[in-house]
Amino acid sequence: MTRLPIVAALGLLVVVVITLFGVNQQAGATARALAGQDEDFNRAVADWEANGEDMVAECLTEQEQERERSGDSEIDFGCEEMEATVEQWFGTPPSAAELFPS
Repeated sequence: MTRLPIVAALGLLVVVVITLFGVNQQAGATARALAGQDEDFNRAVADWEANGEDMVAECLTEQEQERERSGDSEIDFGCEEMEATVEQWFGTPPSAAELFPS
């Protein structure tokens, strides 16, 4: 009868170790993904700094061509909002009021 608590404790220990291993693996994967996003964002910013004016000019030209083709003067390709920003790239975190409404 004294073996049951020992077996239960060992089983619980195995479950805890497996859970901690899984959490560690997930945290590592998340950190690697975020690092990759940072690199992509920095490349997008560098590209914008080097080619932003040309990109906007090309966008405005294409927008004007589409307006003429379709006859709809309201078409807006969002050319003025093409620059990569932190908010666009990563999103904005929800406020505490949104997370905890009550």
